[in-house]
Amino acid sequence: MPSELEDYLSKLKPEKKRISEFENFESIRKSYSVDQVILDLKAETEVLEAATKKQAIRETLKSEIETQNLKDEQEWKTKEEAFLKAFPDEESQKAAIDEVFGRDECSGRSVESSAEVGVCDRGVVG
Repeated sequence: MPSELEDYLSKLKPEKKRISEFENFESIRKSYSVDQVILDLKAETEVLEAATKKQAIRETLKSEIETQNLKDEQEWKTKEEAFLKAFPDEESQKAAIDEVFGRDECSGRSVESSAEVGVCDRGVVG
């Protein structure tokens, strides 16, 4: 038996798998050359190795994405807690948001888009 086949069979576990593969080899030996069996075995091994690598990469990427999502979620939660601590009531929260996004206090429109100067219950705006 060629050394490549002996190597392959010797690495198989459990022993039942080794015996089964040897029996398979013996049964196809009459129909195929030993060289063809070795080539097919190498091709199959390469495909299995590629599939294993692909699966490992997929699992690694999935794990990295999940880790990043958890970090992002924790960062968002920390920022939200800081915001709620700095602006505990709804009115101060709205005022802070409006200030950040440049909205005027009366119309809710962005200051850039509002060319009007007007008066509302909070004073002169525009």
